[in-house]
Amino acid sequence: MTHGLDSAYAEYNRVARFTINSFNESAALNLHTEDLNFMTKMELTYMREALSQAIYYYRMYAVRLLDGYISLRMGLTIAMVFTLFFLYHLLYAPLIAHLQSDTLKTRAMLLIIPVRVMESVKSIRTYIRNHAVTA
Repeated sequence: MTHGLDSAYAEYNRVARFTINSFNESAALNLHTEDLNFMTKMELTYMREALSQAIYYYRMYAVRLLDGYISLRMGLTIAMVFTLFFLYHLLYAPLIAHLQSDTLKTRAMLLIIPVRVMESVKSIRTYIRNHAVTA
């Protein structure tokens, strides 16, 4: 590939030098069209190959970059799952257990109060109606 590009570039330079040397005021209209056509084809071939190589290396770079991002995202996701798991078991579950035991203690204390008093006190009646869950 490199040898082909080097020889193409050398041929391009030879034709360009020949065209520049042969161009003078007396022969301005006689520009050796075959050499110019060859030069144009050479330029297109060289540019096509150069663009192809640039695209190839850009794709390789993008793939490496995305692989790195995927690994990073996977690692962060696993870390977040473990963090949420530990936070649930260290903070949330004990808090819910404590609130549940407080609720059961409040219900047990309400059982001590006579029914007549519970019906007459508005706050107790509201609590029983809003939080009446069968245990």
